[in-house]
Amino acid sequence: MHARWGDLVIGFHSEEIDEIIDKSEGHDIGRYEVKALKTQLATISSRFGIKGELYYVLHHILDRFKNHLEEEVTRLVKDAIYGDYNIRDRLGDWLFSLPHIFKGLLGEEGLRAIVTYERSRKLAQELINSIIERKLVYTLAHDIIVEDSFREKILMNIAKSLIRKAKKS
Repeated sequence: MHARWGDLVIGFHSEEIDEIIDKSEGHDIGRYEVKALKTQLATISSRFGIKGELYYVLHHILDRFKNHLEEEVTRLVKDAIYGDYNIRDRLGDWLFSLPHIFKGLLGEEGLRAIVTYERSRKLAQELINSIIERKLVYTLAHDIIVEDSFREKILMNIAKSLIRKAKKS
């Protein structure tokens, strides 16, 4: 997914950058620790230039949006299972708010380092605005939701919730 969206949004992707993010010093450490972010971004900038920097930040944005979608869909399904509401009504409201949710990623703890460091914050704002202006948020959400790993994560979250609830009974 990262490569597809890198090509779509900035015309560039790099498996090497994906590996730096996902396999060095701890998965996604550049999203949470400014020191790691600066080190990784400097390395990427020297090797790939601005497109590499953009791709690095985009990778983190995509990961955070996926995490957010997993959390929200899990919550929606759990609430529906427990009979708290009509899922079609809530799902419609939630889908309508996706562009606003996507823009709000810059205020989330899940991108703490990205938004703390001025250079990466500006890149993130540029990328998020571009995706929203090009009306690609729903396409992005679709691409995330149809991934097997997304569905597996939702099922795992629901199963854990049901087991916890059963233990309390």
